[in-house]
Amino acid sequence: TFESGKAELKPDVEQKISKEINRVIQELGPDKQSAAAAIKYLRIEITGHTDRVLFKKGSKMNNQKLSEERANAIKKLFVDAGVNEDTITTSGEAAEDCTSDKYKNANDPRCRKVEIKITLNPAGSELKNMLQKINIGELAGKLTGGTKNN
Repeated sequence: TFESGKAELKPDVEQKISKEINRVIQELGPDKQSAAAAIKYLRIEITGHTDRVLFKKGSKMNNQKLSEERANAIKKLFVDAGVNEDTITTSGEAAEDCTSDKYKNANDPRCRKVEIKITLNPAGSELKNMLQKINIGELAGKLTGGTKNN
């Protein structure tokens, strides 16, 4: 998704990612207000990665910075779509994920990536646990005055 040594997304890739982010947000609620209410229960973790080419005078720290910039580029797309930035954490792993035998080439484009993990935050997990404990049939019976057997 990224060119070697760059944190900017290619325009076509940015458009695809933005479209996918908006699709996910729409699935959270039928309108912006309900989607925004659901988003506050999420935790979005974005991790950037680089290939093994050392940029700018061979500094590994520059690859670390580059991987963080890539994660922040994706974070910006989430924020532009209306996600509160407090919901999002970013980090960079430099080329740590690009060391296995399957990546023989130091400039392997598969290493230039971002991983996105979306989970429930602690408040969301607590809410989910509370909802799972509620017996919906029992609750419906209490709200309607019980059911009558014929």
